[in-house]
Amino acid sequence: MSRQIQPPLKFSNRLNSGTFGDVHGLTAHLISTKEESSCVLKVIKKGLDPYQASCSRMQLKNEIIKLSRISDADPKGLFPVVQFLGVLEPVEGVFGLLAERCETDLIEYFKQEKKIASYEQLSSIAKQCIRGLNFLENGVTPPIVHLDFKSDNILVSSINPLTIKISDFGLAVDSPQAACLNPRGCLKTASPEVALRNAFDTSADKWSLGCVLFQLRTHRSLFDIQDYQSLVARIHDLAGPIPKERLENLSNRNQIFEFPEEDSSSVVLKPEFKPTPTVRQHQLLCLHSADLSQNGPKGFESSEAKSFRVFLHGILKINPADRLSYDQMLNHNFITKYS
Repeated sequence: MSRQIQPPLKFSNRLNSGTFGDVHGLTAHLISTKEESSCVLKVIKKGLDPYQASCSRMQLKNEIIKLSRISDADPKGLFPVVQFLGVLEPVEGVFGLLAERCETDLIEYFKQEKKIASYEQLSSIAKQCIRGLNFLENGVTPPIVHLDFKSDNILVSSINPLTIKISDFGLAVDSPQAACLNPRGCLKTASPEVALRNAFDTSADKWSLGCVLFQLRTHRSLFDIQDYQSLVARIHDLAGPIPKERLENLSNRNQIFEFPEEDSSSVVLKPEFKPTPTVRQHQLLCLHSADLSQNGPKGFESSEAKSFRVFLHGILKINPADRLSYDQMLNHNFITKYS
């Protein structure tokens, strides 16, 4: 679907800037509707070296293809995915992707509000994300794995009620995918199967959803790490143990794990990769118990906190097959109690 626009273009300020692309505000007349529309234009960033420019073009073209397919599957925009308005053909020297305009993303919204998300807000956000991800899995052919699902890519389209749209499909791929030896997407929300270079499907986005919800509740990343080695180690400690057979595609596994000879099936983190007690307690706070250890914090856990914790625990499973299905998520107490 390509809805060309009529010049002149009315550019506003640059709204956002990523590694390879810029997002500008734009007012233009859509030929298809003959109406002036406020939208965003995603273009290739200027000043990139040849390799970066090539990556930017590939991501932009990929996003256009994915959003076009999504739009064809949902022409009325019933699901919480950013609306694709078409492609800006080379007009006034510019080529880019046109999409509906949303003023901010989830993490910036809560920063501006200077508060963490309430459990009721988290439930609503989760429900909308589940509807969107379920649509990408079951409403689009072939299914789409977002692969870069993070709070920055979940836009706020309205405040009251808080309504979200999933955006930024530049790294999205069709599902299922064979083993990926070069993981991509957001490091801090990457699923175990992606981090471990295993085959993956749409279940990878379920894990990312759990990481996003944790961040919105705590204003901290569940996995506050800088490289895939550390991510694998944290996943093993938090949600593991990671089965030995899932490490076969990880070329640096011997740098992270020890393999005891007396137990051929088990792996042990090397001392340098074991998280500090403070980091581990923070991670476990939402996932296991309010009483973390004999030396950890003790106290009453509210029913809301417990429901949220159990919900996250159902998503953050190392084995994708063990994660809650989208139907199970929608019927979970954490979602239904606020509906």
